[in-house]
Amino acid sequence: MAQFIVHKETEERKRPARKASENGASSFWVPFAIVIAGALIAGAIIFRDQLKPGTIVNKDIELVGSPALTSVPVRPSVAAKVEIPLGDSPFLGEATASVTVTEFMDFQCPACSAYFANVFPQVKAEYIDKGVIKYVAKNFPLRNIHPNAQPASEAAMCANDQKSFPKYHDTLFMKQTDWASMSDPTETFVGYATQLGLNGATFRSCLTGAKAKEQVEKDVQLGIGIGVSGTPTVFVNGILAGQPGFIPTFAQIKELVDQEIKK
Repeated sequence: MAQFIVHKETEERKRPARKASENGASSFWVPFAIVIAGALIAGAIIFRDQLKPGTIVNKDIELVGSPALTSVPVRPSVAAKVEIPLGDSPFLGEATASVTVTEFMDFQCPACSAYFANVFPQVKAEYIDKGVIKYVAKNFPLRNIHPNAQPASEAAMCANDQKSFPKYHDTLFMKQTDWASMSDPTETFVGYATQLGLNGATFRSCLTGAKAKEQVEKDVQLGIGIGVSGTPTVFVNGILAGQPGFIPTFAQIKELVDQEIKK
């Protein structure tokens, strides 16, 4: 199980360096330790990039960076059904469909990127493109671990104002590794907008305004209120798809969608 570990300064690091005469064995181990550390870092990167549906993404750790959140909310059980208002959220598919699939997403989240690459295309081909469901996108930036998730969500909302959320959503995930570690991704986000044919000046003005921030915060508070604590979290007509803390699989989403269609 993946764990988040806080590294603390050890007593060993606080001690004065040993004299060379006392340090022969330690000197031998330094290169070896460097190799091991490098291997561990590489392994972490591989783990991040190979997340698959069904992979656990979080457990027993506060992930939501909301100022209003002081503890991890209880996640909804698989059988629980919650009310999720559409509000002004962007959606794909048939507006009047009897089945609504809602995804709470973080654009900087590697697990969300894995879901986008492996699960979402199947949902889109099987249900969205055929007009069977309405697929709603809700923002849930994990701000304490993904500093660029908030501005990415705001950028997506600004693209939605120009009726270009789907393309911008796809661009953010496909180019996630390009902007995720930037100290300030603003110009990059504006660049994506202009590349997609949006009005750059209008987009930039939106990014510096309050509307997009308020939209994102509304989604975050909604998510907290119904027990969302990690991403991606997917609901089908208010029923949680899959197991809490795991990337939902297409089979799990399909089972609920087919079940709800028959009602």
